[in-house]
Amino acid sequence: MEERYGLRRAAAQDEEFLRRLFDETEESLKALPPELRRALMEMQYRGREMTYSAQYPESESWILCLQDGTAAGRHLVARQSNGFHEIDLAVLPEYQGRGLGRFALQELQRRARTEGVGVTLSLAKANPAERLYRRLGFELMDEDEVFRRMVWSGTEV
Repeated sequence: MEERYGLRRAAAQDEEFLRRLFDETEESLKALPPELRRALMEMQYRGREMTYSAQYPESESWILCLQDGTAAGRHLVARQSNGFHEIDLAVLPEYQGRGLGRFALQELQRRARTEGVGVTLSLAKANPAERLYRRLGFELMDEDEVFRRMVWSGTEV
């Protein structure tokens, strides 16, 4: 039986979940001693959220939910003049590989198709999620030493 997922707008009460999500998915902090990790995680989390707020003031933060309403991830998206820009997509490790990322991306693609626009994103070259993006029709726009920028034009889902 296929699991069903949902999306809901993030709210103030999701702050603790979002901190946990950042802590459990931020690879660069995992090797640090716990006391140092907590302090750095908090500083990096606050810094990232402030940066996102400044760069994308009109962004939409969505909580990815299991069928029973359990929060399992977040999808942060900005509506721009030429389409949507995916800022961040993260899923708790215990729910990865179950189709939540695919669900979130396909919902964004449906929305973009309805509006007749595309979707852009940037991801680190080492990010294994690139395979999923390519399967969903995203194509390489350009790249630098660290990041690839991809686009979905609205012709495939």
